Formats: sequence, structure tokens, C-alpha cells
Amino acid sequence: MYSNCSEQYWRERRKQKNNKKQIVAIASTSVFILLCLIIVLTSGKESKKGSDDQQNTVIERPNATDVHSKKCEMQSNKDINGCSLICAEERKSIPRPIMYQACMHGCNSAYIEASLIGCQDQSEEEAFVAIGSFANQHCSKYHNIQPKPEVFSTCRKYHRESTKQGFDSGKKILSDILDAEWNILKDQKEKQVKREV
Repeated sequence: MYSNCSEQYWRERRKQKNNKKQIVAIASTSVFILLCLIIVLTSGKESKKGSDDQQNTVIERPNATDVHSKKCEMQSNKDINGCSLICAEERKSIPRPIMYQACMHGCNSAYIEASLIGCQDQSEEEAFVAIGSFANQHCSKYHNIQPKPEVFSTCRKYHRESTKQGFDSGKKILSDILDAEWNILKDQKEKQVKREV
């Protein structure tokens, strides 16, 4: 009777020891796996932060300043062919010299002025208010020249047309200047990032 009890006692004690060893093994394995997961996840976040920092340092396109406007104005003042291109069709119009002259007069009085407004990064509406509204005044010398309404109308038409094209030309020159500066800044930033890596 006692021998069975003692054997039973020692069997249960061995089971409890084995259970404790299994519990310790499972717990230590769980802790090890948990630590590995934490290391993997934090290293992934750090690499994402690095790429986020690079994305956050994207260079924005610069806004127009007085320096940009001055460069634009210098370039637009060199554009002497603008009106020749606009008035090319009127060279053939009858009466020949007067229609072309009326076109060139209307164009010359508006093209450069409108391109300067475009260089100042203003709106097209402001260009038409500042320049386009003076078409009658600029073309008044052609008011009584024969053929009476056509010559005056040609001058006014090309005054308005050159206001639009001059403004667009000034805006394009300004945009090209800003894009060139922007590309230089982006290239410098890329070189800096490559050096840091």
C-alpha cells in the first residue's frame, strides 16, 4: 500500500517538473519571438522614416520675385520679332503698306507692354485693363485713313491680339526662368542626398 502511494507521489512530482520545464521553454521561446518581431518592426519604421524624410524635402517650384521679373523683362525686351510674326499676314493685305503699318503700330504699342505685365506674374485680365482698353487711343492716327473703317479696325484688332500674345510670351519667359531655377535646385538636392547616403 505505501509503495504504491510513494510511487504515485514521485510520478506526479516528475510530471510537475516536466510541466515546469515545458512552461519555461514555451515562455522563453515566446519572449525570443516577440523580441525578434519588435526588432524587425522598428527597423522597418526607421527605413520608412528615412524615405519619408527624403520625400518631405522635395524642392518646391520657386515663386516669382523681383529678380525673376527683371530677368524676364530683359529677355522680353529683346523679342523684336513678335510683331513681325503677328503681322505677317497683313503684309499681303490691300492697300499694302498701310494695312501692314497699322498692324505693326497696334502691335508695337501693346506687345512689349503686355509681355512686361506677364513678367510681373499678373493676370491676363490686368493686362487687358492696363493695355487693351487703350486700343482706340493708340490707333487714333488711323481713324481717318482710307479705307476708313478697315485700317482703324486692323490697328485695334492687332493691338488686342498682341496684348494677348505679348502677355502669353511674358508668362512663358517667366515660367522658363522659374523652371530653370527649380531644376537647378532639384539637381543640387539630389546630389546632396546621394552624398549623404
